[in-house]
Amino acid sequence: MSKTGKNMWLSPLIKVLVTVVIILLLLIPLFMIRNLVADRLDLKTEAAERVVEEVGGELILVGPILALPYEYERIETRDGKEVILKSRDEIYLIPESFTLKGKLEAEYRSLGIYRIPVYRAFVNGSGRVHTPGASLYPSGAIPIPEENRFIVGIANMEGIRGISELQWGFRQVDFLPDSGNTAVGNGVSATVGEIIDGDDSGVVDFAFDMEISGGNRADFVPLGRDTVLELSGDWPSPSFLGGLLPSEMEFGDEGFNANWRIPEVSRPFRPHWNSSEAERINPDVHGFGVVLLESMAGYKQIERAVKYGLLFLMIPFAVFFLFEILVRLRVHPMQYLMVGAADVIFYLLLLAISEHLGFNAAYVIAAVAVTALISIYTHRTADADYTARVNDGLRFPAFAVYLAMPITLCVSYLWLWFTLRSEDYALLLGSIGVFAV
Repeated sequence: MSKTGKNMWLSPLIKVLVTVVIILLLLIPLFMIRNLVADRLDLKTEAAERVVEEVGGELILVGPILALPYEYERIETRDGKEVILKSRDEIYLIPESFTLKGKLEAEYRSLGIYRIPVYRAFVNGSGRVHTPGASLYPSGAIPIPEENRFIVGIANMEGIRGISELQWGFRQVDFLPDSGNTAVGNGVSATVGEIIDGDDSGVVDFAFDMEISGGNRADFVPLGRDTVLELSGDWPSPSFLGGLLPSEMEFGDEGFNANWRIPEVSRPFRPHWNSSEAERINPDVHGFGVVLLESMAGYKQIERAVKYGLLFLMIPFAVFFLFEILVRLRVHPMQYLMVGAADVIFYLLLLAISEHLGFNAAYVIAAVAVTALISIYTHRTADADYTARVNDGLRFPAFAVYLAMPITLCVSYLWLWFTLRSEDYALLLGSIGVFAV
């Protein structure tokens, strides 16, 4: 091979190797930006937790149950003598039927640059219980009917903004804080006393209303042999919780509606149990509810965008490489580095602007700014060299040289936009983009 031929073969190879080194160097700030996204996400998470805590915490409502205390005698041997001792226990009875209606009214609270969604939950519960008979108690038990309590478990007691009296049959009974030594945890209880307000069939109807503030999510564990949970709210992007999806749901820009209908056979609870037998009810396992999604979505999209950073370094470099091969323009490695640095700055702009204007506006601003910057820089650096090549007899359309970079970048950023917006087809669109490059 002649020396000239050898140099012609070495020149593209060296250019490729230098380009690879530049890409590897630019991956360092890309990884730093990725870590910065994670740090900013952590800061917003901390801000959200602080705001949610200030408004009362996450709403977890469990119940209701009816606590029926009783006494019984037990025999112990002390100093060789049998001693009869009195002990207390409780039977927990769930309602025969229970309907829980919750309406969430969302609003934003600000902490620094962060806007955190919170809500007020307006809760209405109604149902009926059967009057307990003597067969409900164990043998030898002595009921204490005057201490019967109607209990609703509320984990975020600080979030209670208002609570009505309990409508118990034909009576109204005040709610008071409960100790939390029951299957439903902390909450409120109303001492209903002896259950004598039932109709001829031994059924007592009840109803109550509550207003509770909270944030992030709202969990409900409605207890009843037959249970209905109806949730609605003005939040456009909810995510539903629980082992069962709503039997009916609809949501849009104006809010959402979701209904659960849970028959007795699909619930893991017995109609009644002793406190000594009870395991605490776990809202994460037995509950249903809704999560307000928007708070972290922007950071997640930016995190996904940064994962395509390597691809976006290769795209303008490929255009430069084609300039050198097809048009014989001379592109210095420093020009590769400058364009690559502008590509990296896109993600920094996207992160910084999105914290103030939202992801959509930030993406448009960052994409337009970087596309304009790289296009103008490419035009300025290629103009003189292209003119010299034309004077030497090059026949290559000028618009192809001057418009190649902006068109390529516009198509690339549009492709990334649709990829980030389409979670279901993100893998397919990403694979197509890699194949195209």
